Amino acid sequence: MSAGNGAEAVRWNLGRIYEGPEDPAIRGDEEEVDRRVERFQRHRGVMREPDVGARKVREVVEELEQIRALSDRLVTYAALAASADQRDRTLASLYARLEERHRLWSAKILFAELDLRRLPAEALQRLIDSSEMARYRHFLEYQSQLAPHTLSEGEEQVAMKKNIAGRDAQVRFREEQAAQLDFGTLRVDGEDRPMTMASLVSLQEHPDPEVRFAARDRLNRTYRASRSVFAFLYGNVVKDQGIETDLRSFAEPIEVENVPNEIPGPVVRNLLDAGRRHLGLLHEYYRWKADKLGVARLRTCDLAAPLPGAKPDPIPWDRAQELVIGGFRRISPEFAEEVGRFFEEERIDAGPRPGKRGGAFCASVPGRKPHVLMNYTGTVNTMITLAHELGHGIHFVLSGEAQPYLQAYNMSKVIAEVASEFGECLLRDHLLETSEDESLKRKLLVSEVERFTGVIYRQLFYTEFELAAHARAAEEPLTADSLDTLWAEKARAHYGPHVELLESDVGGWSIVGHFVFNPFYCYSYALSQVVVLALYRKWKEEGDAFLPRYLDLLRGGWSGTPERLLAQAGIDLRDSAVLDEAFREFGERVRLVREAFDRET
Repeated sequence: MSAGNGAEAVRWNLGRIYEGPEDPAIRGDEEEVDRRVERFQRHRGVMREPDVGARKVREVVEELEQIRALSDRLVTYAALAASADQRDRTLASLYARLEERHRLWSAKILFAELDLRRLPAEALQRLIDSSEMARYRHFLEYQSQLAPHTLSEGEEQVAMKKNIAGRDAQVRFREEQAAQLDFGTLRVDGEDRPMTMASLVSLQEHPDPEVRFAARDRLNRTYRASRSVFAFLYGNVVKDQGIETDLRSFAEPIEVENVPNEIPGPVVRNLLDAGRRHLGLLHEYYRWKADKLGVARLRTCDLAAPLPGAKPDPIPWDRAQELVIGGFRRISPEFAEEVGRFFEEERIDAGPRPGKRGGAFCASVPGRKPHVLMNYTGTVNTMITLAHELGHGIHFVLSGEAQPYLQAYNMSKVIAEVASEFGECLLRDHLLETSEDESLKRKLLVSEVERFTGVIYRQLFYTEFELAAHARAAEEPLTADSLDTLWAEKARAHYGPHVELLESDVGGWSIVGHFVFNPFYCYSYALSQVVVLALYRKWKEEGDAFLPRYLDLLRGGWSGTPERLLAQAGIDLRDSAVLDEAFREFGERVRLVREAFDRET
């Protein structure tokens, strides 16, 4: 589906960061970081004194910030370059080298934050309350939150350095292993086509049920061929998480994510409970879709199948660009202009190709503008993904302009996903209100429902699986077989009685990279979507009066906890009514879909 849509020719130009992997500026900046890190050692122990002055602390923090920004720029450039071509050994080598150096630099400057965490609580609070440190207030508050879970400096350095050849290496190996997978060719519409992970996912929206089956089965079986490797990697990551839970005195493995993510455990539990309470809505939607497709039960390969009357033509890249910019213009002309600069300044790598990292992301770049990686295949869903990543981009631009570097981009993942998912909502409404293509409108209504199933229900399914896997690992070593069993058990509960799992689906856990890259990350997608639905309703109700509060939220970056930042925008994160309202919104979306298709038939 990607052939000929124009995205394949769109590649980013990283020259505004560095001119290439051989750019002498890379070595020059590495040497500069070396010098700054060594000079920074003079501050060792300075901030341990209970009577340390706020002015001195600000001097140290500002110097720390400068080191972080430059070292982060180096490793971000290498990560971007390698993600666009993971088969290029020069780029992979550069990324591995700079990632290792970044870890070593981080270990050498780690003492500054540890010194702050070791201060008596009253001394640290005085710094937090001082006008001198107002610009870095939440950075200090965060040190206070992590203090109970912080080890000694020696232990923290050992953990950080060991991770270079330990967990970090396993994460990198998992990424490289996935990039080397050969998905072969598949016969589609009378021709043999080379497959990528993105194209196999996209083909599950194909109108031919046999193509959908072949695509999902090929994806599953390609990963399954390496299941022993992926099981070994995941088992070690789970084991590592368990060790960290014990060493840092967290109550349970998910708290290793909750505390740094600044999301209280009760909020996550309430979210999971709400998902379970409203699971019947999902099952009923699958029953209705099976009926519309004329089958007794859906197969998992049919979940994204097009419904009759919802088969819009592929959307060329240029048209997608126009529509996405139009969506952002609905809320603000300035948003539309900022999005346009991504295209004008070649900060998007758009089309899928062998060796390119799958999925999509937006990366902040210290001292530069953010960059977006896409695998655009011409479908409505990949166009919505484009709007999602550009929403991240606007967020990074606004927070980067308003906050110091230490508080610009390290926001909680729940806050980090707000602008991206808000961007999806803007695009959908723009298309529903302006398009004359009835097929496209019906597809969008379906897409709204099925994005909800993916961003909320499926992410909660993933979180339920992770909780089960970590609990099992506390009792016995994880194996590929035990992971298959857990996955099948959770998948059957998630999909319900109207969906049939394929035989190859039992290894689906191996495909979800987040389980290795960032355990328990997935609930953040669900929680942020709930938050976005609440924010978007407020914007639709209040109009321009809401915009200043929304802008303040985005400009806030990491200047407060999610609860505090969202409260300023009128959202109470602990209010269970906010959660239930999101699922009622899902029920309303299903009603609109059913009405649209019932009218058609």
